[in-house]
Amino acid sequence: MAAKAALLRKYNLDWWIDELAPLLEQFVQASEGKTDRPFWRNMFKYHTRKVYGAPKVIDGWIVKFFPYNNKRQRNDLKSISNADDLPDERVKVDFSLLKVLPDGRTETLPMQFIAGFTSLKQDHKTMRLTPQIGWLVSPPQQNPHLARLKKESRSGSEPIRIRVSEVPEAILALKTIEAIEIEFLDSIRIPEQMATLKIEWMMLSGKITNEEKTRIAMLFPDTYIKINDEAQKNRQYEVIKKREAQEMAELLREIREEQAGATNQTGN
Repeated sequence: MAAKAALLRKYNLDWWIDELAPLLEQFVQASEGKTDRPFWRNMFKYHTRKVYGAPKVIDGWIVKFFPYNNKRQRNDLKSISNADDLPDERVKVDFSLLKVLPDGRTETLPMQFIAGFTSLKQDHKTMRLTPQIGWLVSPPQQNPHLARLKKESRSGSEPIRIRVSEVPEAILALKTIEAIEIEFLDSIRIPEQMATLKIEWMMLSGKITNEEKTRIAMLFPDTYIKINDEAQKNRQYEVIKKREAQEMAELLREIREEQAGATNQTGN
C-alpha cells in the first residue's frame, strides 16, 4: 500500500503523500504486530457544538485520506467541517439501456455503471477486514424522476443533490423541499418559477455575479442560502444568526456555571 501511494507523487501530489506516508507506515508496523496504541486511538474524533463549543467537525488522522472534497476542492488534511462534502467511495456513471421488445418496440431504461469499494471481506481466522473493489451495473440509485425527488424532499431525508446546467423541470414541479444542493456546470441560473417552492435550505455552486446573488436572496427571503460556501444575507439568515448567538450565549453561561462550581469546590 505504501509503495503504491508513493507512485502518486508523479501527479503533483507530494503535498498529500508527505502527510499520508507516515500513516501508511503505521499500517505496515501494525501488520507486523507492532501496534502504536496512541496512534490508533487518534484515528477519528467527532466534535459537536454542545460538547466542544464548535460546529460539527471531524478530525483525527483519518481525514488525511481525503485530499479533496466532492466539489473538487483541496481539503486542509487537518479537519472536515461537513461530512456531506466527503467524496463518494464509488464512481457512478449514468447511461441508457435500450431494450428491444418482442414486438419490435424499444424501451429506454436509465442505468448506472458503479465502480469502487463495494464490500468488505473478513478472514475468519484472524478477523482481519479487507476492502473489496469491484464494479456493477444497476438502475440509478438516485432516480432522476419526480417520484424520487418528492421522496427526498420529505422532512428528515438526505438533501437533493444534482449537477446540472439548468434547474430541471422535475425540481420545479415540487411544492416543498427541505434541502437541496445544486452544482451548476457553468453559471448559476435560478428561474423565477423556482421562487414558488417552499425551500428551507439551498446550497448553490458555480459562476455568479454579485447582482445575481442579490436577486436570489430576494427571491428566497425565507430560505437559508449558501452560494459557493458563502451564506447570503436575507430574512432567514438573520433568524439563524440570532439563533446561533443565543446558543453561544447559553454555552458561555454553562461554562461560567461550571467554572463557578469548580471554584466553590476548591474554596471548600
